[in-house]
Amino acid sequence: DVYKRQALNRAVSAAKLAQENFKKARETVDSYLTTVSESQLLTISGVQPLRQKLLDSARSFYERFVADRSEDVELRAGLAATYLRLGNLESDLRNSDQSKEYFAKAEREFAQLVRDGDRSPATLRQLAEVYFRQDNVTRTVTLCNEVLRNHPDDHETQVLLANAYNTIGVNSGDQAQVLDINRKALAIRRRLVEQDPTNPTYLGDISSTINTTGVLLSQEGERAQGLEMYRHADGYIESAFALAPYSMLYGRFAATTQRNIAITASDLGFKDEAVEYYHTVSETWNSLAINNPRITSYNTQRYRALQQLASYQQQLELTEEATKTFRLARQSIENLPQEQPDDLYT
Repeated sequence: DVYKRQALNRAVSAAKLAQENFKKARETVDSYLTTVSESQLLTISGVQPLRQKLLDSARSFYERFVADRSEDVELRAGLAATYLRLGNLESDLRNSDQSKEYFAKAEREFAQLVRDGDRSPATLRQLAEVYFRQDNVTRTVTLCNEVLRNHPDDHETQVLLANAYNTIGVNSGDQAQVLDINRKALAIRRRLVEQDPTNPTYLGDISSTINTTGVLLSQEGERAQGLEMYRHADGYIESAFALAPYSMLYGRFAATTQRNIAITASDLGFKDEAVEYYHTVSETWNSLAINNPRITSYNTQRYRALQQLASYQQQLELTEEATKTFRLARQSIENLPQEQPDDLYT
């Protein structure tokens, strides 16, 4: 009996140690998955292959262990989340077929978890994100609202719901519906910024919604109100870009918003503001070009911005300034390296 108890104790201890080691390994994988998904540095041109390699390693880990522990809900959720992250990465890289494949796998895994009784906020939110990535925004809104009924302070779900509203508004042909949906998205994004005013994602998102509102107002002939929206949006996106200077997305958003200000200010007769913002657009593209030297299209965009500035200076009869700006535009595209296909994922 003594030997049997000792053998049983050793077996229990070994099983406990194995479970603890497995838990540590999984926590390590989850930790670097979060880093890979959220690190701004891993979105810089040329680093995407490393990000993909790390995500592939995580996928292999989960697939291997889920095969042996198919009843483990946490493992299955981890595998589904990894498929979602890989789908997002392939989407970032403009690999449409691969992203669709991973999103389909993520949907299958998350949907099965829900059918098996897992209606946790994380599972429902991530399934909603899969639907969003598959352009099924109606189901996205439904699931997000279900989560927020029980967990109204879930920030990630609020972000996703605002994104879904924004997409509905962009794709709607009904101007009144667009403005209504835009107001819903804006209300959510205002709350998020109030709760975390230094979060670049929240700042970028609210800037996008306000800029869209400016576009809608301008299209309705309310150009002065549209200009106010553009100015408001610019404040948010410049803050986001300052917090995440390597984000190409925020840089492009900033240049778009600033160009909207320049054009509208010019049309409304605010000459000094128009000149200032044409300058700012070229500086934003220059910043993107410096931080992403392999993407020569950013230098091309800077060249176009400088040409627009020079043309406007000519229109204002600022001959000397226009000559200098035209010269600077020519210099900006001299001796540029040949852009490679791998650099075009943006």
